[in-house]
Amino acid sequence: MKNLLDDLDLSAREPRTGRSAAQAMLDLDPSEPGPEIALPESGPLVDLPLGESAPAAPARAPLPSAPVAVEVAEEEPAREGTAPLSSRFGALAADAAFVLLLTAAPLLAATAGPARSLAPAGLWWTAAFAVYLSFFATVVPLTLFGKTVGMALTGLTARGDAETPPLTFAESSRRWLGTVIAVAGLGAPLLVGREPGLPSVADRLARRPLVYEEAG
Repeated sequence: MKNLLDDLDLSAREPRTGRSAAQAMLDLDPSEPGPEIALPESGPLVDLPLGESAPAAPARAPLPSAPVAVEVAEEEPAREGTAPLSSRFGALAADAAFVLLLTAAPLLAATAGPARSLAPAGLWWTAAFAVYLSFFATVVPLTLFGKTVGMALTGLTARGDAETPPLTFAESSRRWLGTVIAVAGLGAPLLVGREPGLPSVADRLARRPLVYEEAG
């Protein structure tokens, strides 16, 4: 096979410098830029036709949310007017329990020692002390606050609103007396001489009915 290098004539000389082609190749300085070679402008390497873009998916309409059941708390009807007998019985029971508790405390202290028991006559003195204590447990709170402990627990008051003047000591005393009469008669006095707006004996004696206390 014929070698292609045999056809290369390195002894040919350049017409301007008179040097051979081999000497010209050895004299090339790698630091010097060589002759610029103009490259033909070429287009894009690959010119593929782009297909039509897929249409954007339409925006999905928001799904209607399920109705949420909202429970609205019903407001309790305002309690107005004269308090019924059921609320009065609750207040009376709370006041009686409070008086009995105060009565039992010194009674237990007196009989705490060994060989000490309450004589039959002491029961009468204990009952008298309970009635005496109930007077102060009723009259003093009514005069100062317009209600007793039991009334405060059941939301009742004998004063009404802030514009009503407070009870006097005489009015509070008559109210306590009417309560004692009703308890001693086992509730029978409540059925006698009832007046509109004054259902109890204590209301009629004090001329102050028990009403529901205003909220706030």
